[in-house]
Amino acid sequence: MTLVLLIIQIILAFCLILIVLLQRTGDEGWSGLTSGSSGSGLMSKRSTANFFTRTTTVLAALFMINSIVLANVVPKKNQSTIIKELEKDLEAEKEHSKTKHPHKHKNPSIPLAE
Repeated sequence: MTLVLLIIQIILAFCLILIVLLQRTGDEGWSGLTSGSSGSGLMSKRSTANFFTRTTTVLAALFMINSIVLANVVPKKNQSTIIKELEKDLEAEKEHSKTKHPHKHKNPSIPLAE
């Protein structure tokens, strides 16, 4: 499953890059399908711009969703977190201090100044 999702992620990334690079401002963009200002081509400038905008939005949404799914599906090899490491270090310090100074934390027999 992970391999399939990674392949989908690569395809989505490639398509997203391609569709963004095809978008250009003015008369430069997608000149093969539009025939200037006459509108007699396959697609008008406005419909081409709408197509690219919608396609970019859909591809970006799919890319983000696939990224989130991949982050949750990929097995985590190292389950250790910083907080768990700090807790281990704190416990180790407590054990070390107990063995080094076993009577360090006893209450004093003489009351301190009040």
